[in-house]
Amino acid sequence: MRPYWVTKILLCALGLVLAGCQDNSELKRTLAETGDKVALLEHEVDKLSTDNTQLKRAVSDASEEARTARADARDAKNRLATLEAQPGTGGPVRPSESTPGKALTADEISALVQAELNKRASDKAADDQARHEATAAEQTKKMEAIAAKAKEYGLEFDPKDPQGSFKRIMSDPQTRRKAMDAARTEARNQRFAQLGLDERQSEQLTQIENDTRKQIDDLFRQGLQNGQSFEDTQRQVEQAFSDANTRAKNVLTADQFKTYTDLGGAQAAGLPGPGGGGDLSKLFPGIAPEQPFGGLPPGPPGGG
Repeated sequence: MRPYWVTKILLCALGLVLAGCQDNSELKRTLAETGDKVALLEHEVDKLSTDNTQLKRAVSDASEEARTARADARDAKNRLATLEAQPGTGGPVRPSESTPGKALTADEISALVQAELNKRASDKAADDQARHEATAAEQTKKMEAIAAKAKEYGLEFDPKDPQGSFKRIMSDPQTRRKAMDAARTEARNQRFAQLGLDERQSEQLTQIENDTRKQIDDLFRQGLQNGQSFEDTQRQVEQAFSDANTRAKNVLTADQFKTYTDLGGAQAAGLPGPGGGGDLSKLFPGIAPEQPFGGLPPGPPGGG
């Protein structure tokens, strides 16, 4: 809303017109000056309105900070009261302790609040550092275990460069195949460990799965050579898995066989070839993505 004196200037200008002033040029100049003054005053009013909004925001922010400071002060005073109620707790001497019963001054409260905030920040920084060191130590331990396991299979793996080592292994067809075979063996060992097999059962079940993999490999190869449809090959593969599970049932106890089938049965050994049975996460956990064993590809190997 414009101030009263702005309106008064406008009324005066209107009065000049109504009075029939003879000097039109003077009247025009007066009206132009009046218009300029009005525009300037409107600008000042808008500026004052903007400044008032910013002032209100600053006051609101200051009020929030004050509420936070008061809450911290109350917390600090409560902590001090708890400490005072426990003789022999030690700690820094407060300025007001020289006069028992005297209320804390504003400066004393501020100093105590700041000390408490500093302590919390220090404790948080120490906790963060401890967690970081523990995580780094665990990661180092994990990478060293992967390097040791890779070495067992003749694979070079630098625990200080896990991603680079993995890429180098996978970029060479020979080391990639070796890694796939190693991952398959690791997966089988993990499954067999849950079955509680004796040495004889372990050897027989390993033979069953190896035979099945070779049989399925032959089925795919023959199917491609003979122009057989993928659906027919798929039915033959499923029958091979079923036969393998039947052979496994004759080797395992009832409880072992149930666990074996819960873990995927013969299908968990994976399909032969580059696309199956190579869950590298079993050999490189946390580096290679997990890819379940078993199952049939969406089409014949090599596409189609």
